[in-house]
Amino acid sequence: METPAHYETKQRPLGRVYKTKDGLEVSLYGDDILKKIDTSRVDFNVLHHAFGEKSGDFWTLMATRILANNFTEERLKDAIHNAIDTCRTLTIADIIQYDKRVKLYTGRDFLEAQLNGRDPSEFEKRTVEGIGGINFWILKSDLQ
Repeated sequence: METPAHYETKQRPLGRVYKTKDGLEVSLYGDDILKKIDTSRVDFNVLHHAFGEKSGDFWTLMATRILANNFTEERLKDAIHNAIDTCRTLTIADIIQYDKRVKLYTGRDFLEAQLNGRDPSEFEKRTVEGIGGINFWILKSDLQ
């Protein structure tokens, strides 16, 4: 059986899947995992100017933790912008904790949403490889 055309969109890679008390969520950051970080890069310099009281060791440790947490280029940029916009003082956790996640809807959730008035075109069908290639649905509005 073919997938209906209203499910087909250009799909960006998804990241890690997380189990929460409300079901499953997936990170929107799923491609271009950083292999190294130069602490003299422009966005680190912006952070340094915004939170200049930190030592050189702080920045080196932050870079190490970013790599250990499999950050993508996009996630790092977004985390830095978020920290500048929201933090009075900067901790490594402020950067590491940053992520954008969306709810994964099971087939049952998808059908229930339709019974409750949601149009199927509001969803995008995705196959999540990390958990056995199972099909899930994501609200398109959550992907923006």
